Amino acid sequence: MANEARPLTAGLSAEKLGARPAKVRVAAMMNNPTAARILFYVACFLVAVTVWWTERRVQAAPQVYGELITDLGSSQESQLSAFLEMNRLIITLSTTTLGAMGFFLSRGRKGGFLPRELWAASACALCVGLSLFYGYHAYQDIIFMLQNNTFDLSTALIAWDRHWHFAMFVLGTFFFVDFAFNELNRKEAPPANDPGNV
Repeated sequence: MANEARPLTAGLSAEKLGARPAKVRVAAMMNNPTAARILFYVACFLVAVTVWWTERRVQAAPQVYGELITDLGSSQESQLSAFLEMNRLIITLSTTTLGAMGFFLSRGRKGGFLPRELWAASACALCVGLSLFYGYHAYQDIIFMLQNNTFDLSTALIAWDRHWHFAMFVLGTFFFVDFAFNELNRKEAPPANDPGNV
């Protein structure tokens, strides 16, 4: 008789218990290191193709950079220097943010990360990556402008790059602060053999 006693849910499948098969498959796939690595490489490839396609479309668009000049004046040199210094500062801070995010994610933590935390980390990486892209593209715009002996930092394309470079950095920083706040305030469960847990 004792062998016949079984839990009520023993004969039920995962679908009858209300589990989501697709979610179970995704979780099993993410726990497989080979599958996770393949997904990572596929995602990197798609990001690279998207950036390449966007860059080609932008470079193929009409590009006009003000009136022709023979040499930069002192005022124009100051504008260019301020623009490049701001660009370098945001690129440095963006790279630091990515490094800090990598540090938090690489630390071993019992129980793993919550889906909400992983979404914040992914959004941070995406926004900071876009910020770096717009910063790179701003440098390309400056080089193109100077090669064609023109100068106007207020043109639409350069203003677009400058504004999105900063806006994506600020948005990425917001997601990083959200992730870091949850990470630093998450309380670990005390060990089972801890005398204070009795």
